[in-house]
Amino acid sequence: MEVPVDNDVLLRQHGLQVTAQRLAVLRAVSDRSHSTADDIDRAVRAEIGAIS
Repeated sequence: MEVPVDNDVLLRQHGLQVTAQRLAVLRAVSDRSHSTADDIDRAVRAEIGAIS
């Protein structure tokens, strides 16, 4: 059983601002195993639209 990770806390622990883009990337990475960068890019764009 996996322990749920609080992405907000994870980002703050590493001194990063919590942004919609960062949260979307973390969700995309955690939801998909063995994804390519293009897979993650498509998933994030589908969730939040434009990214930089």
